[in-house]
Amino acid sequence: MAEEIDDHMEGEKEARLGLEGYESCKWIIEDYGDIVVHLFDTFSRDFYRLEDLWGHGKKVEWQKY
Repeated sequence: MAEEIDDHMEGEKEARLGLEGYESCKWIIEDYGDIVVHLFDTFSRDFYRLEDLWGHGKKVEWQKY
C-alpha cells in the first residue's frame, strides 16, 4: 500500500520527503510535506488510536492548487 501511494503521489508531482517504519511494517509514515500518510497494522492502530488523539481537531477545507 505504501508503494502504491508513493507511485500515485509521484504521478501528481509530489515528492516524498520522508519515510519511517517501512522495515517493520507495523506503522509506516510517509511525509509529503502538506500531507502525512499513516499506515498501521491492526494491533498498532488499536494501540495508538490516533483518531482519539486528533478526533476533536478543527476540520479545514482543503483543495489542491
